[in-house]
Amino acid sequence: MQRPNGIRKGLIFAVIFLMIFINFIQSPGKNIINNTILNTPENSTLCGFTTDHATGKPIEGVYIDFFVEDSEGNEYTYTILSDENGFYLFENVTAGYCWEYSASAEGYHYYWKGNFEIGENETVWKNMSMFPFQPETITLCGYITDDLTGYPVDNVYVNAHWTDIWNKLNYKGDKSDENGFYSFTVGEGSTIINTEHDAYLSNGTYWLYLEGNKTIWTNLSLTPELIVEIIKPENGIYYGNKKILPFSFPIIIGPVDIQAKVTLNGGHPINHVRILIDGEEKANCSSWPYKYYWEDRTPFKIYHEIEVTACRVEEFDTTERFQVLKFF
Repeated sequence: MQRPNGIRKGLIFAVIFLMIFINFIQSPGKNIINNTILNTPENSTLCGFTTDHATGKPIEGVYIDFFVEDSEGNEYTYTILSDENGFYLFENVTAGYCWEYSASAEGYHYYWKGNFEIGENETVWKNMSMFPFQPETITLCGYITDDLTGYPVDNVYVNAHWTDIWNKLNYKGDKSDENGFYSFTVGEGSTIINTEHDAYLSNGTYWLYLEGNKTIWTNLSLTPELIVEIIKPENGIYYGNKKILPFSFPIIIGPVDIQAKVTLNGGHPINHVRILIDGEEKANCSSWPYKYYWEDRTPFKIYHEIEVTACRVEEFDTTERFQVLKFF
């Protein structure tokens, strides 16, 4: 009974000894990043001022990042806030390559630059002149409606992209309410308005130049995303109303079902679907399935055009057509 206890104690002492040995051989004076012992000196300095491009005044509280890579491929991130004089200072910076540095502050455009070398014992100055956002003195507003029914469409995201006097791109937007109404403010400059909605196709304006203190009304009508597909016959050879072989286009022998799939993601529902062959209406379906059994014999005509048109209310919306080869 003593022997197993002795083995157990020996294993415990061996594990403790191994842990002490591993801890001993690690150098306590080195930082380890990406499992590589760093030998690059950290004796350089990064500093500079952050100022308002329009006024030249210092900006306090600017969030500043520098991303540096040393000669061994290790990456460092230096982060600080500018003081009341707009000044920032990074000491004990590693020598290497700065591939990106940035500055961000409330009320200013994001500042980004990069690509410079930092030598050992070198002091590098990087002053940052930041462009302020322009005052939003212009109101964009209007109503969003369904292009067929005229009913308001809610939850449409209306957004404006405008280029300001600094040639900086800005984004702003609002969602339409239950009345289809939207409203938001932008600054002066060249502006384009667009819409986004899962159930409707996008609509918008061309570039507009806006200036002064104005209210600009822009009403937009949207078309629902309506898709018509002829799902039978598809490419292949049909006999006895069944596809028996694949082929690069439809070849039909005998009668066959013509069937359509209609997808409408929003707006007024489908009123009817028309199925035409060679320009002649064969079926007018008011509900699903949208199908017609084609059993006409045309011994003197082989090529035919199938056309399916989906309509909301009484208006034409979307059509799909393709040609088939039919015998008997």
